[in-house]
Amino acid sequence: MVKIDSSVGLGFWDKIKYIFSYPTLFFEKVKSEEGIKNSLLMYAIVGAFFSVISYAFSFGRMGMMSGAYGGGFGAFGFLYSALPFVIFGIGIIMTFVYSGLIHVIMIAFKSEGSYKDSYNVYTYRMIPYLILSVVPMVGFFSVIYSFILMIIGTSKVHNVSKGKAALACLLVTKYLARVRLS
Repeated sequence: MVKIDSSVGLGFWDKIKYIFSYPTLFFEKVKSEEGIKNSLLMYAIVGAFFSVISYAFSFGRMGMMSGAYGGGFGAFGFLYSALPFVIFGIGIIMTFVYSGLIHVIMIAFKSEGSYKDSYNVYTYRMIPYLILSVVPMVGFFSVIYSFILMIIGTSKVHNVSKGKAALACLLVTKYLARVRLS
Protein backbone atom coordinates (compact mmCIF):
# COMPACT_ATOMS: atom_id res chain seq x y z
CA MET A 1 0.00 0.00 0.00
CA VAL A 2 1.36 3.39 -0.98
CA LYS A 3 1.16 6.21 1.55
CA ILE A 4 1.29 9.90 0.75
CA ASP A 5 2.76 12.03 3.53
CA SER A 6 -0.14 14.23 4.62
CA SER A 7 2.12 16.89 6.11
CA VAL A 8 3.74 17.75 2.78
CA GLY A 9 1.90 19.21 -0.21
CA LEU A 10 2.16 17.46 -3.54
CA GLY A 11 4.16 19.14 -6.27
CA PHE A 12 3.01 19.51 -9.87
CA TRP A 13 4.58 16.28 -11.16
CA ASP A 14 3.59 14.34 -8.04
CA LYS A 15 -0.03 15.32 -8.60
CA ILE A 16 0.08 14.06 -12.17
CA LYS A 17 1.74 10.83 -11.05
CA TYR A 18 -0.74 10.15 -8.23
CA ILE A 19 -3.88 11.05 -10.15
CA PHE A 20 -2.95 8.42 -12.73
CA SER A 21 -1.64 5.76 -10.36
CA TYR A 22 -3.37 6.22 -6.96
CA PRO A 23 -6.48 8.37 -7.46
CA THR A 24 -8.09 7.52 -4.11
CA LEU A 25 -4.96 8.55 -2.22
CA PHE A 26 -4.61 11.59 -4.45
CA PHE A 27 -8.09 12.88 -3.63
CA GLU A 28 -7.56 12.15 0.06
CA LYS A 29 -4.46 14.34 -0.06
CA VAL A 30 -5.91 17.25 -2.02
CA LYS A 31 -8.99 17.29 0.20
CA SER A 32 -6.94 19.33 2.65
CA GLU A 33 -5.88 21.98 0.09
CA GLU A 34 -6.96 25.52 0.90
CA GLY A 35 -9.07 27.17 -1.79
CA ILE A 36 -9.13 26.48 -5.52
CA LYS A 37 -5.92 28.26 -6.54
CA ASN A 38 -3.78 25.11 -6.88
CA SER A 39 -6.30 23.13 -8.90
CA LEU A 40 -7.21 26.07 -11.16
CA LEU A 41 -3.55 26.88 -11.77
CA MET A 42 -2.72 23.27 -12.59
CA TYR A 43 -5.72 23.04 -14.93
CA ALA A 44 -4.68 26.30 -16.62
CA ILE A 45 -1.05 25.18 -17.08
CA VAL A 46 -1.91 21.74 -18.44
CA GLY A 47 -4.81 23.10 -20.50
CA ALA A 48 -2.71 25.88 -22.03
CA PHE A 49 0.10 23.45 -22.86
CA PHE A 50 -2.20 21.02 -24.61
CA SER A 51 -4.04 23.86 -26.36
CA VAL A 52 -0.70 24.80 -27.91
CA ILE A 53 -0.19 21.15 -28.92
CA SER A 54 -3.68 21.08 -30.47
CA TYR A 55 -2.93 24.40 -32.19
CA ALA A 56 0.20 22.89 -33.76
CA PHE A 57 -1.76 19.83 -34.90
CA SER A 58 -4.45 22.07 -36.40
CA PHE A 59 -1.89 23.59 -38.76
CA GLY A 60 -0.92 20.09 -39.88
CA ARG A 61 -4.56 19.20 -40.52
CA MET A 62 -5.14 22.46 -42.38
CA GLY A 63 -2.10 21.79 -44.56
CA MET A 64 -3.30 18.30 -45.43
CA MET A 65 -6.81 19.55 -46.24
CA SER A 66 -5.63 22.49 -48.32
CA GLY A 67 -3.40 20.18 -50.36
CA ALA A 68 -6.19 17.69 -50.91
CA TYR A 69 -8.79 20.23 -51.96
CA GLY A 70 -6.62 22.71 -53.82
CA GLY A 71 -7.08 25.58 -51.40
CA GLY A 72 -7.13 26.55 -47.76
CA PHE A 73 -9.94 27.61 -45.53
CA GLY A 74 -9.48 31.30 -46.34
CA ALA A 75 -10.72 33.47 -43.48
CA PHE A 76 -11.97 30.37 -41.68
CA GLY A 77 -8.42 29.01 -41.43
CA PHE A 78 -7.61 31.45 -38.64
CA LEU A 79 -10.83 30.61 -36.81
CA TYR A 80 -10.11 26.90 -37.15
CA SER A 81 -6.62 27.29 -35.72
CA ALA A 82 -7.93 29.43 -32.82
CA LEU A 83 -10.45 26.77 -31.85
CA PRO A 84 -8.22 25.01 -29.27
CA PHE A 85 -7.82 28.29 -27.37
CA VAL A 86 -11.53 29.05 -27.47
CA ILE A 87 -12.27 25.56 -26.16
CA PHE A 88 -9.68 26.10 -23.42
CA GLY A 89 -11.41 29.33 -22.34
CA ILE A 90 -14.80 27.63 -22.32
CA GLY A 91 -13.23 24.78 -20.36
CA ILE A 92 -12.15 27.17 -17.59
CA ILE A 93 -15.67 28.59 -17.36
CA MET A 94 -17.13 25.08 -17.29
CA THR A 95 -14.96 24.15 -14.30
CA PHE A 96 -17.06 26.56 -12.25
CA VAL A 97 -20.40 25.53 -13.77
CA TYR A 98 -19.94 21.76 -13.56
CA SER A 99 -18.52 21.81 -10.05
CA GLY A 100 -21.35 24.11 -8.94
CA LEU A 101 -23.95 21.69 -10.27
CA ILE A 102 -22.21 18.74 -8.60
CA HIS A 103 -22.07 20.68 -5.35
CA VAL A 104 -25.81 21.45 -5.46
CA ILE A 105 -26.51 17.73 -5.79
CA MET A 106 -24.08 16.97 -2.96
CA ILE A 107 -25.99 19.44 -0.77
CA ALA A 108 -29.22 17.63 -1.67
CA PHE A 109 -27.56 14.37 -0.59
CA LYS A 110 -26.64 16.06 2.72
CA SER A 111 -22.97 15.31 2.17
CA GLU A 112 -19.87 16.77 3.75
CA GLY A 113 -17.52 19.05 1.88
CA SER A 114 -17.71 22.49 0.34
CA TYR A 115 -17.87 24.03 -3.12
CA LYS A 116 -14.07 24.23 -3.00
CA ASP A 117 -13.94 20.44 -2.68
CA SER A 118 -16.30 19.97 -5.63
CA TYR A 119 -14.28 22.42 -7.70
CA ASN A 120 -10.95 20.78 -6.88
CA VAL A 121 -12.28 17.32 -7.76
CA TYR A 122 -13.63 18.54 -11.09
CA THR A 123 -10.49 20.40 -12.15
CA TYR A 124 -8.09 17.67 -11.03
CA ARG A 125 -10.13 14.98 -12.76
CA MET A 126 -9.78 16.94 -15.99
CA ILE A 127 -5.95 16.76 -15.94
CA PRO A 128 -5.74 13.18 -17.30
CA TYR A 129 -8.37 14.06 -19.90
CA LEU A 130 -6.35 17.06 -21.08
CA ILE A 131 -3.17 15.00 -21.26
CA LEU A 132 -4.61 11.90 -22.93
CA SER A 133 -7.12 13.55 -25.26
CA VAL A 134 -4.43 14.56 -27.75
CA VAL A 135 -3.32 10.95 -28.20
CA PRO A 136 -5.17 9.31 -31.10
CA MET A 137 -7.29 6.29 -30.14
CA VAL A 138 -6.69 6.99 -26.43
CA GLY A 139 -8.66 10.23 -26.26
CA PHE A 140 -11.99 8.40 -25.97
CA PHE A 141 -10.76 6.39 -23.00
CA SER A 142 -9.62 9.60 -21.31
CA VAL A 143 -13.28 10.66 -21.10
CA ILE A 144 -14.17 7.41 -19.34
CA TYR A 145 -11.19 7.61 -16.99
CA SER A 146 -11.99 11.24 -16.21
CA PHE A 147 -15.58 10.30 -15.34
CA ILE A 148 -14.35 7.50 -13.05
CA LEU A 149 -12.00 9.98 -11.36
CA MET A 150 -14.92 12.34 -10.79
CA ILE A 151 -16.83 9.55 -9.03
CA ILE A 152 -13.83 8.57 -6.89
CA GLY A 153 -13.01 12.17 -6.00
CA THR A 154 -16.59 13.20 -5.25
CA SER A 155 -17.05 10.15 -3.07
CA LYS A 156 -13.83 10.88 -1.19
CA VAL A 157 -14.14 14.61 -0.57
CA HIS A 158 -17.88 14.64 0.15
CA ASN A 159 -17.82 11.40 2.16
CA VAL A 160 -20.63 9.75 0.19
CA SER A 161 -20.89 6.32 -1.38
CA LYS A 162 -19.52 5.82 -4.87
CA GLY A 163 -23.10 5.09 -5.95
CA LYS A 164 -24.30 8.53 -4.83
CA ALA A 165 -21.24 10.14 -6.39
CA ALA A 166 -21.90 8.31 -9.67
CA LEU A 167 -25.56 9.37 -9.60
CA ALA A 168 -24.57 13.01 -9.05
CA CYS A 169 -22.07 12.88 -11.93
CA LEU A 170 -24.59 11.21 -14.26
CA LEU A 171 -27.32 13.72 -13.40
CA VAL A 172 -25.07 16.68 -14.13
CA THR A 173 -23.77 15.11 -17.34
CA LYS A 174 -27.31 14.37 -18.51
CA TYR A 175 -28.48 17.89 -17.63
CA LEU A 176 -25.58 19.55 -19.47
CA ALA A 177 -26.07 17.30 -22.51
CA ARG A 178 -29.74 18.23 -22.60
CA VAL A 179 -28.93 21.94 -22.33
CA ARG A 180 -26.32 21.61 -25.09
CA LEU A 181 -28.76 19.83 -27.41
CA SER A 182 -31.65 22.24 -26.92
